[in-house]
Amino acid sequence: MEQPAVPTSYVTDISSGDLKPRLTTLQEQILSRSRLEGMIGKFGLYRAERAQHASMEVLVDRLRKRIVVTPVKPMAESNSTQLPGFIIKVTDRDPALAQKLCNEVASVFMQENQRVKHQQASEPQSS
Repeated sequence: MEQPAVPTSYVTDISSGDLKPRLTTLQEQILSRSRLEGMIGKFGLYRAERAQHASMEVLVDRLRKRIVVTPVKPMAESNSTQLPGFIIKVTDRDPALAQKLCNEVASVFMQENQRVKHQQASEPQSS
């Protein structure tokens, strides 16, 4: 009895390819106004400024500048053009808050990446 075989033309690795465009897309989505506005509310950021009716756009921009996402370069010996990963850096006077914000950003990155991969997997493949 033979095992059923799936032709390789039907199977594609959704994680293959250059990850730089995906990282850029994810970064734009994660650092969007709606996401950052949610983080401002969730962590109670800029309370004094919000009490003085500061523009949410200004506060979102201020938070966006505190979050830096840097791609990790592939090792020279690997000859790979794929992005092996990225570093998330969040700066704040309060180290515990910086860590919470960094964890939140990383969590949203992972959730969004899973959503995109799932979406790509469910789309019909073109030849």
